[in-house]
Amino acid sequence: MKNLCDRIFFFVSFLSYHWCYSISASEPQFQKYGMDDSNVCLKDTKTLFWINDGTSVIVIGKDTPPLSANAAAVCKLIFGSKSEKGMNTLHVNFESFYINDCAISLHLHQSPSSVFDADVEKILSLSCEMPKPAAFYTKEGNLLMLSLDREDQYMREYNFRINITLSVGPPKTGPSTAVLIIVAVALLSAIVIIAFVIMKYLKLKREVWRERRAERAIVQAIHVYNSQELHHRDTHYTSVPSSRHCPTHERLQYGSNQHNGSHNGSLIHGDSGNLYNIDYSDSDIQQPLCELDENILNESNRQESDSQSLPPSYEEALDMPKPSLPESPIYANT
Repeated sequence: MKNLCDRIFFFVSFLSYHWCYSISASEPQFQKYGMDDSNVCLKDTKTLFWINDGTSVIVIGKDTPPLSANAAAVCKLIFGSKSEKGMNTLHVNFESFYINDCAISLHLHQSPSSVFDADVEKILSLSCEMPKPAAFYTKEGNLLMLSLDREDQYMREYNFRINITLSVGPPKTGPSTAVLIIVAVALLSAIVIIAFVIMKYLKLKREVWRERRAERAIVQAIHVYNSQELHHRDTHYTSVPSSRHCPTHERLQYGSNQHNGSHNGSLIHGDSGNLYNIDYSDSDIQQPLCELDENILNESNRQESDSQSLPPSYEEALDMPKPSLPESPIYANT
């Protein structure tokens, strides 16, 4: 039992050690520099420090005790990237800052040269009663120089803490790649859906247009057929009780109102393609005037023919001229 407990304790200790070691190895290593230390800030010299991968730099304003003989009034520190991962930009973050004495100033510059003899660019110039500046990035490949100037090495009404880390550069503005992909997929889906809806709508509209066109064609064909059929088949009028020599009857017989069937004494009256049956026996319908005149004429003609067919009366016979005897056939053989 004791051996089992020892083994468990050893195993737990081993795991704890490796866990603590992995955490310490993953955390960035800090290099701390004080800008009032004469051991760091050499007199009339620019001190250069390289920052490796996994390493950060902490720069503080005061690192020496008050009235220290090792305090430096002027300090110039230069920091550059020594990264093998392409992290050639420095990220500078002021964690704290204040200057209450106007005889103290802090200046920050950047340059691609390690000795700052070309293309020197001023970044910040800080003095008394100024607020804490915002974090910033240097240009890729440039080095950073911090310059602290004090009129007296015993002036201590200031302090700051600056964190300098390696970086690939400022973050790109705008949405992330994942957001862009999601937006692109959503936009593409919307375009596909809209295109599908438009195609379906156009197809349906085309089908409706074809159906309407076919319906109009059918209606027009039926109308033309009915018109031709009425004109072709309606060739005879129905019988009209009037004289056959009456112009009105002839007009009705050979006019526009023709029909191919009999209607048992009814008259077909057509107007604008509509046919109506009119009973000629109706007392309200009057016979044509020409029919009455023709009947009167026929009656007088009959009377005249009848009078001509009767033999002459005795008085008429006496008045009739007598032929001469030689010319008369009665006396030809006498």
